Amino acid sequence: MFFKSILLALSIGLFSFFLTACGGGGGSTNTSINPQPSNPLSFDPLLAQTLQIPESNASVLLSANTLVREDGSLPVGNVVFDLKTLNPAVSLNNLPGDLFVKTAGNSIVPFESLGALRVTFTDSEGNPLKLIAGANALFRISFANKSANPPAATVPLFYYDEIQQLWIEEGVASLLTDDTGAQFYEGNVSNLSTWTAGNIYSQINIISCVEDSNDTPLSIENVKIISEGIDYSGKTESVSDAQGNYSVAVKQNAEVLIHGELNGVKSSTIKINTSTDDQTLVDCLKFSSGLDGNVNISIKASWGASPVNLDASLRGPNNLNVFFNLRGSLIESPFIQLDVVDTDGYGPEVMTIFKFENNGLAVYRYTISNFSINFDVGITNSPATVELNVNGDVTVFTPPPEEGTNLIWNVFDIIVDTDGAFTISPVNTWSPIFVDGN
Repeated sequence: MFFKSILLALSIGLFSFFLTACGGGGGSTNTSINPQPSNPLSFDPLLAQTLQIPESNASVLLSANTLVREDGSLPVGNVVFDLKTLNPAVSLNNLPGDLFVKTAGNSIVPFESLGALRVTFTDSEGNPLKLIAGANALFRISFANKSANPPAATVPLFYYDEIQQLWIEEGVASLLTDDTGAQFYEGNVSNLSTWTAGNIYSQINIISCVEDSNDTPLSIENVKIISEGIDYSGKTESVSDAQGNYSVAVKQNAEVLIHGELNGVKSSTIKINTSTDDQTLVDCLKFSSGLDGNVNISIKASWGASPVNLDASLRGPNNLNVFFNLRGSLIESPFIQLDVVDTDGYGPEVMTIFKFENNGLAVYRYTISNFSINFDVGITNSPATVELNVNGDVTVFTPPPEEGTNLIWNVFDIIVDTDGAFTISPVNTWSPIFVDGN
């Protein structure tokens, strides 16, 4: 089979999205989404400042006369700043780099993020600014965590070093509560970059393998193995050996997702609960090789803390309906499986497609339903996203405007021709009930 290219550009108010998926097998596509519009503001650097993100407790407090150019000279005119909160609980892609930190003891270990903040400063001539030697800024980072456990009173602070492409431990943040009851971490920082309040966790190893759809081990070296926390905002990576075996480090006593990637193509996804000991899994990660007319499609739906329960489904010919109650299979008909189900907020729900069984022209429709029937926040403001990976090409979908009290977000159709070729056709509409693409 092959994937016909599509190109979609949307512009909605202040929000702009560029969604693209290129044809052909393998490879990757840069897909960008900016969920928070850039809104640079300016101030007088001769005065002390409290720079606040609207409707948030995230802020930066600066003393007067503490900003200089890279060469140490004073800024010219007013200072323009851009301040953004980065929520790792919604998506780890909001944070730069891999989630590994160089500790004060020079060890490099994985960590989980409890919220992050990024700020940039330039003067009126566009020159980047930094803190003068010996000065600090006070960062207040909105607490963002997927765990039901109470947050720690103090945690280390990490900043992202663009040159080393690594997080560096420096300083400590304290947990505070604002007037609305929302929590944040506060700490002094010595440079202006991306900072996160983090937690270095105890690890165990998950040991397993990768195989094709016929349960045959894939003797392929360097399949990338990725673990991602469900109840914590952390991610680690490993690679398989020449026999297709792997070992990947994860957090103890946690819920974790594991999948493989080969040239951008994603395997099935496994959800596990870890303990305090290394675990060997019976189930291997599966790729679709070995099936006639195989494809490798992965669909990942993610959202925020509310609504707690959004449901992904794929409806198609012959009354096909893959959803939380009929999760399908990858080793037998329908060769479509809902790998991961979530009912308590943030997601994700992950679906994998290895084959389309129709004998003629058919349409498969992927939807997200508001099973919680919660319209105070809704699917749009949650915010929900759908990441579609087709043979290594990635497209990100976000909800359209005017959700109202509609229950169903119709995301896209997969249109399969009689010759087996298929096209992704964005739908991006709302409906009060399910509307099939057929």
